[in-house]
Amino acid sequence: MNENFLEKIEDTGKRHPQNGEILWKCKCNGGFPTCKGVVYLYTSRVRYQKSCGCIFKKKNNNLRGTLTYRSWQMMKYRCHTETSPDYKKGWGSKGVSVCDRWMDEENGFLNFLEDMGDRPSKKYTLDRIDNERDYCPNNCRWALSKEQIRNSRVTKLTEDDVRRIKNMIKGHVPQKEIAEQFDCSRANISAIACGKSWVDIE
Repeated sequence: MNENFLEKIEDTGKRHPQNGEILWKCKCNGGFPTCKGVVYLYTSRVRYQKSCGCIFKKKNNNLRGTLTYRSWQMMKYRCHTETSPDYKKGWGSKGVSVCDRWMDEENGFLNFLEDMGDRPSKKYTLDRIDNERDYCPNNCRWALSKEQIRNSRVTKLTEDDVRRIKNMIKGHVPQKEIAEQFDCSRANISAIACGKSWVDIE
């Protein structure tokens, strides 16, 4: 289906925190029973998204309710729904987005399923390997809660921690072991090792 049912009706006055794109209030004329009527999208989303989601729901109704589908929905919700508590906590409000492939109106979930596979169990959640990057195939994994907590922004390193980490890196201690010891992500350790963060600490 190539028909676009979205119509821009109002500039909300809000802008994307990273690229300055306009957040538009759009009216959906899909006419399906699942049609929300109104959806809020940034300019780049309006260009390719064809409806408020009613087309996808009509086409993929039998896929709803699975653990993988719920994770996909929550990922989009926390990044692109301003009323979401997670959006305000630091996902969408910080500019974290979902790649176009996974946001595709008709095949977004199928693309997500192809790239990520089924969610193994309720013990696993969708995790970004690098918390500074978006949700995309090469930055996401299914992780146990322990792994995801370690990868969270909540983990704070002190200057003394960083000095010890740098000494361990010089001593050729594997980054995985360092991350586990300091309860942080390997991405944080890699950034220190490459001189991308904490550059002022010797």
